[in-house]
Amino acid sequence: IGAKHVSSLPVCLLSPFGQPAMISGGPGDTIGANAIEYPVAVLLVQAGNRNQSSNLDRMAQWLEDIVMEFHHKALTSGITAGKRAYSCVVSPKDTFQQSAWLDNLDVGGLVLRFQCQINR
Repeated sequence: IGAKHVSSLPVCLLSPFGQPAMISGGPGDTIGANAIEYPVAVLLVQAGNRNQSSNLDRMAQWLEDIVMEFHHKALTSGITAGKRAYSCVVSPKDTFQQSAWLDNLDVGGLVLRFQCQINR
């Protein structure tokens, strides 16, 4: 996202965030690793040359809304390789990233870690 895209901001970007990982502690866990976790980055991008109070308020509201929607909730649709996520763990990141600020962007976000049961 560069200067030519500022007029379309704010935006919310979603992207895979690293490799899926085997985890333990899923429903009915009897062998110690019967679930897989899919990390998804959520980046909130705003123009840094606008009202900073409004940007901070918007960023805080968006982050709160995302946390309330996903944290420790099961998903009803199979969005992760055809598996249903039995839970989602939210890992907060910086509310404002300094490197983006130097490019006149306000960028913050979090990582959603969708946990899915492995059928054996």
